[in-house]
Amino acid sequence: MRTLIQLDVQNLFLSAKNLGKKIDFNKIKEHFYGRADEVIVDMVAYTARSNEPTSKGHNFENLLKSLGYTLSPKIATVVVRSDGKKFYKGTDQDMSICVDCMKRIDEFDKWVLMSGDGDFIDLCDHLKKHKKVVEIWSLPGLSFNKKLCDYADSIHFLNENFFYYDKNKEGKK
Repeated sequence: MRTLIQLDVQNLFLSAKNLGKKIDFNKIKEHFYGRADEVIVDMVAYTARSNEPTSKGHNFENLLKSLGYTLSPKIATVVVRSDGKKFYKGTDQDMSICVDCMKRIDEFDKWVLMSGDGDFIDLCDHLKKHKKVVEIWSLPGLSFNKKLCDYADSIHFLNENFFYYDKNKEGKK
């Protein structure tokens, strides 16, 4: 089965952070490329970062590239509030994920979305009407919209096998 995998990196990152975890993107890649019945059309990571020279986003994107992900980066606008704290505007990649998916609809039979964002419900519904298999991967908790269950063929939650553990801090692999 021809499979397109799209990762909403910001959704995954923040969801994992809320659980006190870090996603191991190499383990995700190994999981999907290890499935015998699938041909991966593409594995696209939608990222957001600032354009500041000290941005850690560049290093993270280089890591994803080295793992074989196709990148779709978005540059966020950095806004400084009156209290001096920075926040980032324009980091949402939902529209980019939807547009790219629709442009490529003839390239895949199965769509894997790695996000629990309910903004993708309409896209899931559309893909089902076009006889596509829809598989959702997310993290449990507030970032997972339960309504996605009504529009997906299968729902999976990332478990301990998909997290990164710092050997020095936790003594784990």
